[in-house]
Amino acid sequence: MGNSKQIKRSLTGSILLKKQISQIFFKKLESIFGIALAEDTSDRLMDYLNKSIDYLLDHSVIEGLFSIEIEESKLKSTIESIESTLITDFSLTTDPCYVASTFILYFSKLPNLLLSKISSQLIHSVEISHEEYRINVIRSLLYSLPLQNRNILKMVLHFLKKFSLACNNNNNNNSENNNTIVEDIEVQSAYNRFTKAFMSTTPGNFEISCKAIRLMVMDIDEFDKLPQDIQYMVKDGESIVKAATFDRLVEKLFDLSYGFKDPDYNYTVFHTYDYYTTSVELLGKIVHYYRIACTLTTKLQMEVSITILSVAMFWMKIHHNHLMTDLQFLQKLKIFLDSVPQVPPTQVTYFTYFQTFFKPVIEPLKPLYERGNSFLGPNLTQSSGTSKKKNQLIEKMMINNNINNNNNINNNVNSNSNNNFNNNIDIDIYNIGSNIIAQQITIIDNEMLMAIPPSQFLHKSFSKESKSPQFHDMVSKFNEWARWTSSEILSKEKLVERVVTLSFFIDLAKSCVELGNYNAANAIVGGLNHSSISRLKLTWERLSTKVTQDYDRLLSLFDLSMNYKNYRDEIKSTKAKIIPYLGLFPKDLIAIEEGNDNFTNNNLINTEKFRLLYQTIKKIQSYQQPLFTFKTSEPIKQYLKNISNGLSEEKDFHSISHKLEPRQQQTQ
Repeated sequence: MGNSKQIKRSLTGSILLKKQISQIFFKKLESIFGIALAEDTSDRLMDYLNKSIDYLLDHSVIEGLFSIEIEESKLKSTIESIESTLITDFSLTTDPCYVASTFILYFSKLPNLLLSKISSQLIHSVEISHEEYRINVIRSLLYSLPLQNRNILKMVLHFLKKFSLACNNNNNNNSENNNTIVEDIEVQSAYNRFTKAFMSTTPGNFEISCKAIRLMVMDIDEFDKLPQDIQYMVKDGESIVKAATFDRLVEKLFDLSYGFKDPDYNYTVFHTYDYYTTSVELLGKIVHYYRIACTLTTKLQMEVSITILSVAMFWMKIHHNHLMTDLQFLQKLKIFLDSVPQVPPTQVTYFTYFQTFFKPVIEPLKPLYERGNSFLGPNLTQSSGTSKKKNQLIEKMMINNNINNNNNINNNVNSNSNNNFNNNIDIDIYNIGSNIIAQQITIIDNEMLMAIPPSQFLHKSFSKESKSPQFHDMVSKFNEWARWTSSEILSKEKLVERVVTLSFFIDLAKSCVELGNYNAANAIVGGLNHSSISRLKLTWERLSTKVTQDYDRLLSLFDLSMNYKNYRDEIKSTKAKIIPYLGLFPKDLIAIEEGNDNFTNNNLINTEKFRLLYQTIKKIQSYQQPLFTFKTSEPIKQYLKNISNGLSEEKDFHSISHKLEPRQQQTQ
């Protein structure tokens, strides 16, 4: 019985094997010619490439191997033979020139040439006369290729080196140094044909393209031995830096190849460099590459020098106030400036700026806030007489146009003839209305948001008030809006007044949302949600259906579940200027900080982490814009800025709440 089962299994296995063999021989194999390279490069393709290389090296002495070009139409049978078998076999091939031409034809038929993405960059890098710098740029470009492209390229570069040496030995040229590549007709033909098959060339740049291939061949052994010093990842079809050594990171700041399409790269480095280096070390590297630039050919010297200086100035302007107090940085900068006694006319602008670090400054420079490709320094203080007059004019406009036209407001907002306002002015927020109050709250919040420098969001600085005073000012104001909401409701002893007050603050939160001030809206909702307020059942029951619905929508918007999903979805879909809820940024930044190491396992700087940090900073900066169009009412604004003076203490909220609505009263 057992033997019959084994025989049955054996027969079944034999039938399946025959079926698989039948499928192999009778099913047309997939083509490898004209097919785009993929991450899972097929074994058939690698077999074909390796067998071709071995065969061509065995026949490297054949005259005309690469100098004789076989027309594509005559290669048809060779291609069909290759594609109809699983294993490449050239044993029956009578003409090695056919194998060579077919091998090159494979590369020229790729939908995207092997080096098409970096062709122009390679051509540009060849013009760099500084040998070490040039080879570093070329290696960096090769690392930016997809892995499958890079592996196949390395195979061919090794082949070209071995083929060149074989030709060298065969001709007995330079016998004392077998590492010298001899440019006989076969070697030159091979380079020419592979250059055409690998790169996007024109008659004008063909010669320099060939030189790029030669440089890569000369470096291939070293390139293979050295550890990878820069890693890329693909985003939106472009290769961007994922991790790198400090040297490669700095080189990419200058991007002399013109092919590095990563608009956030320089911003990322400049905002986060102090996670892995110092300002002195960064300046040292910039100076090092500036000195290299000064040794380049006349054609490149001016272009590269100006690029490096503009990058340096860009970095220093972002951190000007901080760098002004960095004595080691200033010492390093002074040494550099003294080493350039004669500044070229095209570089005067940059060196003039560098000199400002050593001149007395009347006013500290405002922090820079990037807006696309330009910069805006927000005017966070009103220091000039012109600014004061402008403010007074706005105040007067607000009082005359917005307040005096409203009888209720007119009775509650007073100013003297000189428009000088004091903090004790009598403001009735309920008569003024939730919309105007929301506008003034938004003006206050917007000013506070714009005052927070990016550095206070990095290194978890926001966790310590001493390191992030402006951030904590806005957090305190958020808590103040919440406390004000609860305190105002609890200050009304009469039920009717409490209902009016509760309705007002729900409407105020709604108005803030409509204005895009999600930060204040969330604070007010927090005040409404305080346990001392939420327990006032008699008050809540008196709300109108509409107000109750508005409150429910607010609760849904700021629902904590799924990491504020509803809120995140809403601000993602809006294109209007907003003031975001500030509390989410620390949460997101901590997740990035703690979830990613500064360095990778192979000790490269983890640029991917710092890119994530900068993306959050960039998002914050996009909100730091003075784009709200409504006018300031100084009396209302001053009242709101000083509301904490008359508020009840939060520790007293529950006792007040129980006095207003005792438990017994609520159950009746």
